[in-house]
Amino acid sequence: MNHEVTVAVHQPNYLPWTGYFYKMLKSDIFVFLDNVQYSKNSFINRNKIKGQQGAQWLTVPIHGSTHKNIDEIECADRHWAEKHMRTLDTCYAKAPYYELYRPKLFEIYETMNTRNLSQLNKALIGQIAGWLQIPCQIRSTSEFTLSDASNGRLIEIAQRVGGHIYLSGQGAAAYQDAKKFEDAGITLQYYDFSPPTYPQLYEGFESHLSVVDLLFNTGHAAADILRQSSRQTAE
Repeated sequence: MNHEVTVAVHQPNYLPWTGYFYKMLKSDIFVFLDNVQYSKNSFINRNKIKGQQGAQWLTVPIHGSTHKNIDEIECADRHWAEKHMRTLDTCYAKAPYYELYRPKLFEIYETMNTRNLSQLNKALIGQIAGWLQIPCQIRSTSEFTLSDASNGRLIEIAQRVGGHIYLSGQGAAAYQDAKKFEDAGITLQYYDFSPPTYPQLYEGFESHLSVVDLLFNTGHAAADILRQSSRQTAE
């Protein structure tokens, strides 16, 4: 029996949370939805980390108009990247595994084209997926022209990359039409992710942070922690 290919689609977010990488883990092909309208004040240009005072935002400032597609969005001058690196140092210098990831993470900030938000996010996500031993193939919708929108767009993406199953979060169930997927020969499958708990710096536990918090605090165990989250899910 041939393997059925599972496809997931998501915008290229900035230092995404653990649920984003769980979605990648459950996929054979993960597609960056990067040639659609940018959403202001979304996770595309910001995410949360944990400092001494609790959760705090790391936000990439945007240069110029935000009425563009995601892959056309420009960041402000690179001073923001230097600030983010200093903030990570301040928050995580005492994390047990911070020095394990810091050199490569900072190399991306220092050598990538930090003026293009989508390119930067993809580079960071790709590196983090490698650290988490996620083997999925990564594609981008900017590689091809899409002809439809909404459900039709997602179906078309799945078909373009040879998918049989489209993997979606539970939150999308309210507006996705399962019959349209079925008619197109695509199985619509939902997952429900429960964020793992793990040792953190500072008092208390903060959930829904960037996945770097998990990496800096648990190191190589982060991959297993993410995989064990599957035991908490209903598919």
